[in-house]
Amino acid sequence: MLRSILGEELFWFSITKLLKSHKWDSVNTSIFKNTLEACSGLNLTRFFDEFIYSSNYPRIKVHYQYEPTSQLVQITIDQGNYINSNYERVLYSFKIEVRLIDSLDNVHTKILEFESVSRVMAIFHLEPGAIPNYIRIDPEMSLLVGIKLEVPTHILLNMAERAEDIRSRILAYKQLISSGLPNIIEQVRVRIRKEPFYGVRIQVFSFLCKINSYESFELISELLLLEKDNLALSKISKYISNVSCNLITKAIKTRISDPKLPQLALRGLLFSLGCQICLTNKTDLLLNYMHQSKDLLQVGGSHISNGIVREFLIKGLANTKEVDSFDYLVKCLKSNSECYFVIPTLISSITKLAISIGTVAQKSSAIDLIVTISQSEDNRISFACIDSLIKLSAFEKINLIESIKSRRFINEDHIWIDKQIDKFFGFQPQLNDFMEYSSPIDALNKLNIKKVTNVGSITRGPFLPVADSSFNRDFSGLLATVHDLKTKIWELEFKNEQILAINSEREICSQKIEAAPDFNYTTFTTNSASKTDSRLYPGVFRHELSAEPVTINDPDLEDSSSKSRRFYQKDSPSSLQIFQRKSLGQKNTSNSNKQSTKSPQIKIKF
Repeated sequence: MLRSILGEELFWFSITKLLKSHKWDSVNTSIFKNTLEACSGLNLTRFFDEFIYSSNYPRIKVHYQYEPTSQLVQITIDQGNYINSNYERVLYSFKIEVRLIDSLDNVHTKILEFESVSRVMAIFHLEPGAIPNYIRIDPEMSLLVGIKLEVPTHILLNMAERAEDIRSRILAYKQLISSGLPNIIEQVRVRIRKEPFYGVRIQVFSFLCKINSYESFELISELLLLEKDNLALSKISKYISNVSCNLITKAIKTRISDPKLPQLALRGLLFSLGCQICLTNKTDLLLNYMHQSKDLLQVGGSHISNGIVREFLIKGLANTKEVDSFDYLVKCLKSNSECYFVIPTLISSITKLAISIGTVAQKSSAIDLIVTISQSEDNRISFACIDSLIKLSAFEKINLIESIKSRRFINEDHIWIDKQIDKFFGFQPQLNDFMEYSSPIDALNKLNIKKVTNVGSITRGPFLPVADSSFNRDFSGLLATVHDLKTKIWELEFKNEQILAINSEREICSQKIEAAPDFNYTTFTTNSASKTDSRLYPGVFRHELSAEPVTINDPDLEDSSSKSRRFYQKDSPSSLQIFQRKSLGQKNTSNSNKQSTKSPQIKIKF
């Protein structure tokens, strides 16, 4: 885009000056911008704000209209949020080139400029006898822009077949295939057979895989058999792994059986074959191909590409969801004959099969095997083991993960492992771990569920699961237990605070007390909205006492055996009553009736 704004000569002059003036130095975007402005004399602030510092880019919609009687073609381009409703509508400032090619091969070009407007228009006058053939939007591909075409089908067909730039061809094919009409798919078939650009063919595969129709599957299988480019075949396999039908499966098996098939294409097709849902006994089929390929796919083969191709065979077996595949992969992992860089994929595939099969036996076997392999000194293998234990919900193996971290990363904090450990606490935290740095009530508070969400097959809150369908566990009863524990611990600590407070007063008073007349008492009340826990207000019970005896107006304390029973006022549970001696003549205040009363005085003897 900058080259189109500045021009080729000025742009490269600015780049050369930037390299010379900052040789052996680091530069940032601001320095780059200032250099371009100094060399060109242009103000590039808006350009950098819109296309460099902003996270969005312009989206345009192209409308086409043709009037045969007047030989006029009108092309209208709108900026708008046609792609995503969440797209922030911003009017970008840029220039865009529009070309119209007629039936006489005349090229009509106009440059439209968006400058604080949402719509621009180009009108072309055709020669007598000429009709529109196809259009090209931004033919030099100099803009970062999303384009959607609203043009007739015959224009799109000509555009897909004759446009010189790849993007115009891809845009035309996308619009044609998205219709899903059988007659249009047939027109696409005729043109894509002769498509010279393999990048266009790859994109056509991706568009066809999104159309769930017999015509699209038939075209996919035909193109798969005709494709000769190795890179295109490897890319195509990524898309056909998401669709399944007998035609595609037959085409994949035919291509894999070709002994001259390049390794780059072979590995992708092996993976796609394992993803074919319509195929049965996929394990036997894949292993049969492995035995036919001799050294290339054998366990521990000496071929230089053995590990690369075999890795995708293992991924294909992981998609079969068959017990035979699981048993074979477990056997391979136990044999210790695999290439070291294949082992992480092998561990992940075993985990995927154990989860997809869903039996307790497979999960337990996978966990035990992964625990054994986790002692490896290779970081990639250790990471694969940790990730698999998380996916298998092996809650009891949290200590193993911690030991791997402490053994291999003693002096550094590895972010990835910490995140995996956090996932463990996200499913089932250990109460003892919380209690190491907090009180029991705080530890239980961390287990409290505030909101239950659905994540896959597990319904859970932020810390504690409610139900886990993969292990047939129900944690709903555990929630009630947690709340009961919280209540009981709170009551015990509440009583403990009472006993500690009165014992503290008794020790102090026993040293200072002397015979004294009766005194009134006063109360101190905390805010009703505040908590009255001495852990939150550590100074509440640490008040100073004078040498005079403390007297309390409470009939329940007449019995010396019950003198510590009513430390908190009975009538006002939210008010913390602290009884201490104040000045003589001070009145007695009650929170329950807000009146001063004079009552008989009872002396507490310690």
